[in-house]
Amino acid sequence: MNRLRNGGLTWTRSGLERWRAIAAPGAPRVAPFPEDGRGARIELQSPRSSCGIEQTTALRGGKPVRIEAEVRCELQGSASDSGAALVAQALDARGRVIREWITEPILVARTPVRVRAYLQTPEGTVTLRVRVGAVRSRGALDVLGAAVIPILEPEWRSHALAIPPAGPPSASSVRRVALCVRDPGRRLVSLLLAALDGECGRPRLDVLPAETSLAALERYDAVLLPEDRLPRGLSSIGALLRFAANRVVVVSLPATASASRGAMRVRTVEQPEDPMHAYVTWNGPATRGFALHDGFPFAWEGSTPGAFVQRQATRTAAFKALCDRWELSPLLKSLCNTDAASDRVVGLARSTDGGGFYVLDLLPLEAPPSTLGEPAPLMTLVLNLLGCGVGGLGQFCVPLATEAEFRSLIREMAVRFRGCRVHDADVPAVELRDQIVSFTGAERSVRATSSAAPDRAAPDRGWIIIRTGRTTGDLESVYAAWMYFKQLVRMTPHVCPYVDALLSSVRLAWQPLGAAWEATGGFRRGGGAARPEALSGLREFLASCNGRLIALIDLVSAPHERVRVVGSGPQRAEAAVADWMPRLWHSFGPAPGFAFTPPAGAGRADRDAFTWRWHAPPIETARGDAVLDDPPAADAHRSGAAVWRVEIPGGDADFVARSIERTAIGATLLEHLIGLHAGLVAVNRRPHPVEFPPFAPVAPGEALIVPAGRLFPRDAAESA
Repeated sequence: MNRLRNGGLTWTRSGLERWRAIAAPGAPRVAPFPEDGRGARIELQSPRSSCGIEQTTALRGGKPVRIEAEVRCELQGSASDSGAALVAQALDARGRVIREWITEPILVARTPVRVRAYLQTPEGTVTLRVRVGAVRSRGALDVLGAAVIPILEPEWRSHALAIPPAGPPSASSVRRVALCVRDPGRRLVSLLLAALDGECGRPRLDVLPAETSLAALERYDAVLLPEDRLPRGLSSIGALLRFAANRVVVVSLPATASASRGAMRVRTVEQPEDPMHAYVTWNGPATRGFALHDGFPFAWEGSTPGAFVQRQATRTAAFKALCDRWELSPLLKSLCNTDAASDRVVGLARSTDGGGFYVLDLLPLEAPPSTLGEPAPLMTLVLNLLGCGVGGLGQFCVPLATEAEFRSLIREMAVRFRGCRVHDADVPAVELRDQIVSFTGAERSVRATSSAAPDRAAPDRGWIIIRTGRTTGDLESVYAAWMYFKQLVRMTPHVCPYVDALLSSVRLAWQPLGAAWEATGGFRRGGGAARPEALSGLREFLASCNGRLIALIDLVSAPHERVRVVGSGPQRAEAAVADWMPRLWHSFGPAPGFAFTPPAGAGRADRDAFTWRWHAPPIETARGDAVLDDPPAADAHRSGAAVWRVEIPGGDADFVARSIERTAIGATLLEHLIGLHAGLVAVNRRPHPVEFPPFAPVAPGEALIVPAGRLFPRDAAESA
């Protein structure tokens, strides 16, 4: 239930009840909409103007809530925080601000957009102040509604130590896809037409009438049937499975129920003001990048304003018998706000020799994305089953709520993964301020250590150290590095194809978190600097390393859609990066992503520029001493090591929705850059062989491993 009074912003003769207008210089004005008297229009006359409306509601500490506002605006402003934003402030008993959150600013949104975020109130909170307004801007802002909704537990969920399946996706035979619909003007059609465009090896979509004959559909490699009724000739489960024997077939829940002869019943569940979710229960081609029990939004807007709808299979003996008879496995199950509506099947799957049969509603793809980008995970799943997902090293990630949880899982890596050691103080995780994880390949048994000293085995191998989380809220860098290191420690039979060759040449260390942990939840990152303990801890580790330092790599993210590798070091290292990184990225980089995003080079403040599009961020390499920006980097450079800063795309609001894509980018860049310091390392995670002259073609799932002596002329190596 919405904790804000008058969340729909209804005006009375006395004004906007329950809300207070606040303003800074520039004579801004708050007024009702002329058309219906609902909502607030804020007009700002000067670029220095700031104005908004706010309300305070009682809310104790430790409470997770979802906070959102619907806005429409045309604003101008040049400051970094110019634009419309949603602000939340946790207040103590004396009205003092304990903590403040603010969303990414929006300058242009001619179509209303829902700004949505999650937070957990800190201890000592008594009330929560919510403000919707514009800062240092000129123009007009319409606030259409606002809400603060307590939730029982985080609705998005992931499993940080899970390791997704290894190997490349199977070569897809899907070239032509049929979408059978009654209304070709619906949003689902335009979305799938953008995704399945026939470019770059992707399949091409044909939009057909819902009543298209079975004979006409036989020509297609995949058939999507989102309507409630099936074409003639596909009126039974057996007929559907025979049809799916050599193609991918996706059928809605109601259509499957009609083919089940009453064995499957479907009910529609509606929740007011509360998005509904689903969690993964099947491991197969459709769920690449997800771990079992990962949860993401899975609902669409209902007929009641502010309500969300999901269709579920009812749990009956007849339905269980149907699934057993036809070998149908649950693909997704529901996550709702009541036990009665949770853990119900919302998707089924069965692999076939030539494709697969999936029972899945596509209606959630039509839900308008909020600033969190909710439909993206489901879109990834649909593209996976059609053979054109991102794949690679990416993984769905939901940030852990607290730093203590994060530190505990980092410690657990030493228990779970062979050859991984965690160097930190012998104190509870809640007291930790620094950790370093080392991967040396020297250990043959699983063990953890609390020793502050680095591994002293094999002094002939140099060290490469990776730093992430150097500013608060930089989640992309942390989870991308986590994905890279997890794939190094895969167990038999899914061992990383180059790990032995790499760790016979170098030793790796990772400082996962330099600054304080911050799970942004859709709010703007704090951007606070690294802690002194992290800087001093790394300098001590460097000083005590038994072996030379080869490279120090800082992985960082920023709100843009590009990839950049900047560094300073020995001439040979700089030349290798300039020559090889663009080629490696082009040939072995992750597949393009499909996301609700602005075009490359555009800012994120223009929501009108956002659309569903394929994109592959370009890569740029450069030399620059700006990377020597703290004592450990300067120490490393003076010792003769290369120092690199790798910049990857980021976005505070939509990190979780696009986490598979962004972690794939960061992890692959680390793989290529680290590999260049040992020669050359790349893995073909695509379904077809990769041509990479002058070397032999690289088969799917295989690694290209080139020792340094073969990659560089001996005289160049000796003179570097």
